[in-house]
Amino acid sequence: MTRRPTSRCFAFFAVTSLHFFVPAHAEVDGTAIETTVQTCLASATTPEEARNCTFQGIDICASTQAGDAANPNQAREWCIRAGLQTWGEILDNEFRDAVNFAIDLDRPDNPLPDALRSAQASWVDFRTAHCRATFLFYELPSLQFVEEAACNLQMTADRAITLRAFRDGFTR
Repeated sequence: MTRRPTSRCFAFFAVTSLHFFVPAHAEVDGTAIETTVQTCLASATTPEEARNCTFQGIDICASTQAGDAANPNQAREWCIRAGLQTWGEILDNEFRDAVNFAIDLDRPDNPLPDALRSAQASWVDFRTAHCRATFLFYELPSLQFVEEAACNLQMTADRAITLRAFRDGFTR
C-alpha cells in the first residue's frame, strides 16, 4: 500500500501551537535536555517508564540557568519550555508515524487516519484550555508561568507517549 503524506496544514497547526509557548527572552540550550529525554525514551520499555522521562534534565538545566534569571522560578520556566520544545518535536514525529501507520492498515474505507487527525486537533484545543486554566489558578505571576509551562510539557509528553503506545499496540 502506498504511504500518503500527513496533512501539512495539520502538522503546521500542531507545531505552531507549541512554538507559541517558547519565550524569546530565554537563551536556553535545549540540547542537554533533548539528549537526556531521548536517552531515557530509548531505554523505556513501557508507557509508564516513558512517562518517567517527561521532566528529565529540567532540574540540571534550571540550576545552570539560575544566574541569568530574575528568580529560580524563571530559570525553571525557561528550562521547562526548552523541554516542551523537545517533547513537541517528539509529539510531531509520533503523530506523523501514527497517521502513516493508520494509512497503511489494510481496511476498506479506512476512517482511522481522519479520526486521528480530528482527535489530535481536539486534543490541542483541550491542552490549551486546560493549561490556561492552570495558569489562572495561581495568583503569583512567577508561579503562573512555571505551572502553565509544566502543564503543557506534561500533557505534550503524555500525548506523544499515548500515540506511540497506540501504534505499538497494533504491532504486538
